[in-house]
Amino acid sequence: MTLLREFQALGVEVVGLDHQPNPLAEAICGRVELLPCRHDKLQMGRWHLTLLRRIPGLQIPHDVLFDPTGYPNAWGRHPCQAVLVHDLSMYQPGLYQRGKRTWFRWFYGRALRKAQLCICVSEHTRKQLLARFDLAPNRCVIVPNSLDQSFALTPEGDPHPATPTAPYLLTVGTIETRKNLQRVLEAFASAAIPHRLVLAGRPGNGSDDVLTRAKALGERVTVLHDLDDRQLRHLYRRAAGLVFASSEEGFGLPILEAMQSGIPVLTSDVSAMPEVAGGAALLVDPTDTTSIRLGIERLATDQELSRCLVAKGHDRIQEFEPRRNAERVLQHLQTLTSGGKPGPG
Repeated sequence: MTLLREFQALGVEVVGLDHQPNPLAEAICGRVELLPCRHDKLQMGRWHLTLLRRIPGLQIPHDVLFDPTGYPNAWGRHPCQAVLVHDLSMYQPGLYQRGKRTWFRWFYGRALRKAQLCICVSEHTRKQLLARFDLAPNRCVIVPNSLDQSFALTPEGDPHPATPTAPYLLTVGTIETRKNLQRVLEAFASAAIPHRLVLAGRPGNGSDDVLTRAKALGERVTVLHDLDDRQLRHLYRRAAGLVFASSEEGFGLPILEAMQSGIPVLTSDVSAMPEVAGGAALLVDPTDTTSIRLGIERLATDQELSRCLVAKGHDRIQEFEPRRNAERVLQHLQTLTSGGKPGPG
């Protein structure tokens, strides 16, 4: 939605497409066309699978079709299509359910080859994309995710009833295998600090084992689901730091949200996370529980380090200003529609 708002501010006419009413998108761009999906199961996947075939029936004049969702549009063709590529984590064994991996193995490569432009959210994602698929490098460009400025302006509401009192460290994101939370919990359990740990996110693939381990740590760990923006903002602002030691990320937006909230960040030294952190976070080896534990202890006890990371984080988030990134996306789309060759950045 951040990109959609910026497009509108730049005077770009956008027509949204969805399988169900979308009041938020309609309030921003003014027009959302509905293409209902006849299937209840795997609705989003089926909707995107056949999207290219159904667009001509809408008879909507347009210059480019831009899909930011990451779902494969595998059947049909479009003369000027751009797709946003978030990550390729669905291809890694053990990170997602077998059915989802199978779905993407069948359709994702086919869909990417049909697109004229792939906009990657990080250099890490672009490298993975080019390594896995036979794509022309000049068709794969990089525009990072933007930090939604409205999040910083979101007023704090009443905290979630289960929010612990300070001090606590925070993790944010879907509770799933690739977030590496089993090792984080193991490291936290042995850390010599008085802090509690809050896991904020909805359950995902592999969450049962994580939640069992969290429950075994008793009051030291709190798990919060279904937080609204106001409650999440409250959590960020009062945390002693963010622990985001994921094993694989195409970007890692919580890193920027924590920096925007004025708290120090611990994150992994692999995939896109060092790229996003840009030297403004404490990096650890996500495969080494001892490395994570030592990082957690430093984050919780080294006040000078925390002040330094907070200051660097404040400067770092300026690189992800929404208007600048929207202009970069728009420039690539305009190059595409004019028949030119996109550049790498």
